[in-house]
Amino acid sequence: MFPFSIQLETSFAHLITNMQYLPGVTLDVASRVYVASDKSLNRKFEKHTKQIFKSSCQKIDTSEPSDTASMINNWVSKGTWHERFTKTYTDDFHSASGTRRIPMMSREGTYNYYQCDTLNAQIVEIPYEGGQSSMIVVLPYNKNGLPVLLRALKLAPELLNQALEKMKKADLILCMPKFKIETDFDLGYLYKKVGVRSIFDPKKSKLTGIIDDETVHVSKAIHKAVIEVNEKGTEAAASSGKNIQDNINTLNF
Repeated sequence: MFPFSIQLETSFAHLITNMQYLPGVTLDVASRVYVASDKSLNRKFEKHTKQIFKSSCQKIDTSEPSDTASMINNWVSKGTWHERFTKTYTDDFHSASGTRRIPMMSREGTYNYYQCDTLNAQIVEIPYEGGQSSMIVVLPYNKNGLPVLLRALKLAPELLNQALEKMKKADLILCMPKFKIETDFDLGYLYKKVGVRSIFDPKKSKLTGIIDDETVHVSKAIHKAVIEVNEKGTEAAASSGKNIQDNINTLNF
């Protein structure tokens, strides 16, 4: 039978449940196991797939590769800003490939903030609705400083946690780009790099209990991710829970 770990079952089910009920964040998991129509799924495996991984199983005709390829797992996560960005405009954005004009967004408000001279960067925390999750943005002081920042974090990742512990409330004019990033890569390379090799070998794979009376192997593992950040969020009154004062010193981010 398929070697399910009790600890893995409990941990994964707990993770999915918690993420689905995180205030202000919507996580839709549209995951499915596709099996060739001429194969018979093991009933226990199918039961575990539904109950633990909140997924489902479906038989497909693998004689049409283009149709089969379009059936992929789709994770959709939506986080609503605690306070939405109030202004959108177009401005210059600097990157390693040069400078170009892109859609931007901004708002003035109070955020957790820290100027980290060790990393030569500014750090701001942008909360999502509900207060239990947030986005951390790290902006190098120098417009060409991203490669140096990434090298520093790779050599000493603890520097970021140390900086986050030093964050304090600050009044900011927060400006950042609206963006959408899509990426996909072959997970097989990463699995093999950490020693997971036998599941890719038809002769050595021990993935039993998935298809009745057969041992299967992994031919390919692909991951695709999409993240989109824009100004959408919960609308809130500017004076809600705050004392409005004149001459507030603000920092530009």
